[in-house]
Amino acid sequence: MHIVQRDGQRSLDTEIVYYGGSEELKVGYAVCYDPTASETPTEWKENQKGRTVAKPATANLEFFAGVVVSVPQKRMGEVAGSVKGYATIARVRRGDFLKARVKANAVTGTTVLQPVDGKWHLAADGTATSNLYSRRSVAIAAETVDSSADADASVRLVTVCGVKG
Repeated sequence: MHIVQRDGQRSLDTEIVYYGGSEELKVGYAVCYDPTASETPTEWKENQKGRTVAKPATANLEFFAGVVVSVPQKRMGEVAGSVKGYATIARVRRGDFLKARVKANAVTGTTVLQPVDGKWHLAADGTATSNLYSRRSVAIAAETVDSSADADASVRLVTVCGVKG
């Protein structure tokens, strides 16, 4: 599935994924695939490997899935406050520009970003440079913004550009 962007940019590579966590997803959140999800491919399961995403954590940082572009819709009959459901993510490919939540002193074309253990945002990858990426690097800042002092709950959306894939 693709979502067409404005201003002549190429469309984003999107995917519908299942989120079964307990925190509410927001547009711009970074998510990782859940490596503990079921491996049974014979029947449709919501919690299936390669289809289920979770908040970035030590166990899944190597499995970066993308950035949330559409949050799960509320379902009829759900318990109040439930946030589980299907979301749309954009896979961050090389050359893709999109908005993601970033907590860093971001400098255009210089600050390399990666998912962070226990956080929904991307942050500066201290082991990477603008021409040498680490295995967890996923994007580079495409605008200069200092959001490093933002509270985790209100991290700003910053334009980023994918560096891999």
